Amino acid sequence: MLTPLVLAMGFVGATLRYVLETLLPSNGGFPFATLAVNIFGCFLLEIINQFVGRRLHLPATVVKSLGVGLVGAFTTLSALSTENLSFLQAGQYGLSALYFAVTIATTFLAALAGRAASQALAYRRLQRRRARRRSAR
Repeated sequence: MLTPLVLAMGFVGATLRYVLETLLPSNGGFPFATLAVNIFGCFLLEIINQFVGRRLHLPATVVKSLGVGLVGAFTTLSALSTENLSFLQAGQYGLSALYFAVTIATTFLAALAGRAASQALAYRRLQRRRARRRSAR
């Protein structure tokens, strides 16, 4: 059951990434689309792993397909690497260093924000459950 779900989610993730690349083409400049998908992907993966996977009690196959398929196809380490290599080959050392540093820092911060958002969602869900229990008494 996992393989079809991963394939379907991968199709969605890759399609979304392609659309974003067409909306924000780098044309040899700064690759904003790749940076955006990697930042959002790190944020989303934390929500999937920390909230969807742990708090919503969805089947493991669904959670895995969202993480591996959707986010895995949406984000891209390979584009980061090849874009950075292109900057280095063109002698744009400063831009290469900037792109790498910004990517590492912002994706890490996005993952932290995703973790914090997951905790806030879990807390809200817990508060709603407690309120329902109190009103049922």
